[in-house]
Amino acid sequence: MQRGVRRQRTRRMSVLLSCTLAGIIAAQPVSAATDAEATESGVSTTSVERDDIDRYVSLDGVRQWGQATSTSFDIVNDISVSAWVRPDVVTCPTECVVVTKHLAFGIYISNSVFWYQFHNGTTWTKTSSGITARVGEWVHLAMTRVKSTGAAVFYVNGVAVSTSTYTATLGTSTDLFAIGAWAENSTVSAASLPFDGDIDEVRVWNVARTQSQIQTDMHTWGPTDTSGLVGYWDFNELSNSSARNLASGASAAPASASMTFIDRPAKTDGKQVTTTGNDTVVTFLRSYLTSAGGWTVPSGVSTARTLVVAGGGGGGP
Repeated sequence: MQRGVRRQRTRRMSVLLSCTLAGIIAAQPVSAATDAEATESGVSTTSVERDDIDRYVSLDGVRQWGQATSTSFDIVNDISVSAWVRPDVVTCPTECVVVTKHLAFGIYISNSVFWYQFHNGTTWTKTSSGITARVGEWVHLAMTRVKSTGAAVFYVNGVAVSTSTYTATLGTSTDLFAIGAWAENSTVSAASLPFDGDIDEVRVWNVARTQSQIQTDMHTWGPTDTSGLVGYWDFNELSNSSARNLASGASAAPASASMTFIDRPAKTDGKQVTTTGNDTVVTFLRSYLTSAGGWTVPSGVSTARTLVVAGGGGGGP
């Protein structure tokens, strides 16, 4: 992980950018979402404003989670799942669920370690990643499985940290796909095994992504028409307690594949802005991903200077 610092100056103002995660504060622009507007705290914002802001959802670990229903998530063969995660609590005695399709697949934290699991309709097979989850640090998690060989891989920040073999057909059910908790069915009124922390850029494919693709996904918004992509929630637009499934190939999208939030969680900009003297300091704790291509330098800034230094952590290699 790296920390990048960029200075932009005018005669009256300088902007100091810092990045605590390797690489990117702006990815290559791809097709933008088409919603006319999103709503934040009751204030209407245009699609341009939304496209320039990388938001994430903050779950309270009590009764906040997101759930989605679609046959697209009944994936029985090849599969990939990924998300950006920043836990506030890691000492989970059983499980703190990051993402899951009940009785099919999931990623979770148990006793301060990231785990991944598969279900064949009868029993769970659980595998430790061996990587410690750290409070307050963003980390990118991904799991893949190739049905023909059973090869399953768990990635932390794009690095393969655990491999296992799972050849069984994954289970299917009417249970929900969810982030931040188990959601056994649509009548659940309280979270089970809740996650306390922040989640962003959740994606689900019905194909097995390669390591190089996972590494690209970490730092790139979309594209929404990626082959095999059936679920994609960036949370950059969040209205009426829901987030639209951006995957263009998802069946029944966007309505039934949209993510509905229980007890609407907070939505937060992924950058932090502070002022010191004449300097406006913009800090990026990880890659800043938007459909517009990332963070946009403010108008009027004519000069930029950049310094990249080592640093970081994030629970992975």
